[in-house]
Amino acid sequence: NIVKPPQVKRLPDILTPLQVGLLISMTVKCRYQVFFLVLYTLGLRLSEGLNLTVADIDSTSMQVHIREGKGGKDRFVPLPSRTLVALRGYWATHRHPRLLFPKMGPESDSPMDKGSVQKAMQRVLVDCSIKQH
Repeated sequence: NIVKPPQVKRLPDILTPLQVGLLISMTVKCRYQVFFLVLYTLGLRLSEGLNLTVADIDSTSMQVHIREGKGGKDRFVPLPSRTLVALRGYWATHRHPRLLFPKMGPESDSPMDKGSVQKAMQRVLVDCSIKQH
């Protein structure tokens, strides 16, 4: 008969659209800039963005197929035209046959490291002097 304490659910700090625009524009590396743009405009979680493949982008119907999201569920999200232009420009630089955001290195077949993306965002937040966690 052990009584569990109630679970505390905290809401995350949310950046304003102006802060997000500043964060994206102040990002120096192209791969992180496009990645942050994709996460924000599509409303993706970090793991969903990292696992995006070239086949998930449907430019004719302007939708992105998100596979194995939270709870193992798939879903479709609308693809803004600005994001499609940024993705095409970025993909032309690396041309990985499968992944949109591959890990740097010769013939790497795994996505970018989660920790490196988080560190890049923290560096940009410091540069932009945004104090939110």
